[in-house]
Amino acid sequence: MTIRSFPGVFILVFLSPLFSIGQQILYTHHTTGTLKDFTTVRLGDSLLFSFKDIPNDSRRSQHAVWLADSVALPTDPVDAEVFTAARFGRDEYFYFFEGKSRSRRLKTWIYNDSTKGRVESADTLFLHGKIIGSYVDGNLFVVSFREMGSELSLVEINRMRVVSEKRFRLPQPIAPELAAGPVDFYTDASEITFQGRSHVKVFKYDKLYVIYDLGSRTYAMTLDPQTGAADLKAFLASSEAADFRSFLIDGKLFRILHAKKKFQLDIFDLATSTQIAKSELTAAQPDFNTYFRYGRKNVIHHKHKFSYMLKAANVSTPQIAVLKRDGQYIVQWGDYYDENGMGGAGAGIIGMIVTTAILQMMEGPGLNHYFYYAWNEQQNSFQRLDPPLNVVRDAIDCYEMDHVVRFEDKRYIAYRDGIAAIYYDSSARMVSVVYFH
Repeated sequence: MTIRSFPGVFILVFLSPLFSIGQQILYTHHTTGTLKDFTTVRLGDSLLFSFKDIPNDSRRSQHAVWLADSVALPTDPVDAEVFTAARFGRDEYFYFFEGKSRSRRLKTWIYNDSTKGRVESADTLFLHGKIIGSYVDGNLFVVSFREMGSELSLVEINRMRVVSEKRFRLPQPIAPELAAGPVDFYTDASEITFQGRSHVKVFKYDKLYVIYDLGSRTYAMTLDPQTGAADLKAFLASSEAADFRSFLIDGKLFRILHAKKKFQLDIFDLATSTQIAKSELTAAQPDFNTYFRYGRKNVIHHKHKFSYMLKAANVSTPQIAVLKRDGQYIVQWGDYYDENGMGGAGAGIIGMIVTTAILQMMEGPGLNHYFYYAWNEQQNSFQRLDPPLNVVRDAIDCYEMDHVVRFEDKRYIAYRDGIAAIYYDSSARMVSVVYFH
């Protein structure tokens, strides 16, 4: 086991084998005062977790520790927030931003596994536009919108050197106010199903895909980083829909449409633009229970009714996420509403923590209702699913229903085969890191 000094952060390194579906408490920290400024970032099978501890005497204390198995060593603190991390040979790069202008200055700490030392690079990179996501595929790739949503930029970075920048002129430009607001970003490894409300979603699969729900159409843009080609397909939505949202997985476009008389799920083949499946849920069918979350009051239960979701179709915003499990696609089908008027594109169940790791999410203040709906592609059949389910999100739901406490702070990040959740209970003066898998 290697213990590394890394000023300013707690780094949790978990190298034990994965566990069965469920949850495991990875780390807890108690304080005599207040905890704040929680950040997390992944590096392979490691998770970078940092926060500040403010004791009762109000002296701000930035504890720092490397945690591996049951051993932790404190180090000196450094006040900076890590954006993302990547490994190059024996060097580990922890990237962070300086400044808050439109052209953001990217800096990095470099940790060398041989020398067991950390230095801050003297180099600076300037990244332009609205950063919406990043991923590591050998090198670091940063995705952003530029030119007020008319372009998408893909910057490839090796260590602190820009290898290339590909700029795609979008066949269907994103409205500036939507490009500047929350944009959902997904990768092959994404287990984050808290997103799904945004009009704009960007997926990194074999290529880059931009899904844009606008007016009466869903625009699906395919961007090929190898050739620079950009393709556009449009899918017309039903005129009966009060609102709709879409999701892309395995070359299939899933779209939910919400109206007061019915909820509708349409599934399209992206390559041919043909509809391959359709299902409707109406008030005439037997009512059933759905999940209920109220972020402002930290309430979660499975006693809400689908009929209530139908009645709220004209004032709530659809939310969709899709996972593939055991040969079938599981749709997390939901809506979001904030009684304080925050139901539009700028709010929702999850807000992006753009200053940290992009993929770090936190629960929003409003009302969120959802249920699970499965599509068997081979049989072209649909089935509503009741908990417990073999999905990470359901494990989170069960855990949070079993731990009925008022969390001051909750946030989530995709990690390994699941999600790591950070729970801060201010009444107990404790923060916990729980791995759901």
